[in-house]
Amino acid sequence: MAMPSFELTLDTVASFSKPKILYLAPSVVARELLVLQRQVADICKAMGFNKIHDGYRPHVTLLRHVSVPEGFSQQVLPLSIVVSEFALYQSLNIEGAVRYLPLHTFSCREG
Repeated sequence: MAMPSFELTLDTVASFSKPKILYLAPSVVARELLVLQRQVADICKAMGFNKIHDGYRPHVTLLRHVSVPEGFSQQVLPLSIVVSEFALYQSLNIEGAVRYLPLHTFSCREG
């Protein structure tokens, strides 16, 4: 899966209330990231994985087990990063703690 590197700006702190997660996210999702997500979802479906998340919400988890008001969202100073590689992870629940096992890393080509 070859794709060019791209810039992603993280500028919003928000939460997922049910899993009690506070995260950092982009207010505008880069087109390149949406294309990548669609390609990965299509490959997963072709391989027989049918449980694909309905609403893709890219984020970086900051805290777990945190209680914040429903619908919490706050703009913050933007943090821009260049995405030059991406990885597929398996999330595992080991003795009550979530662990992420990297399965494969892909490098982007210079954009």
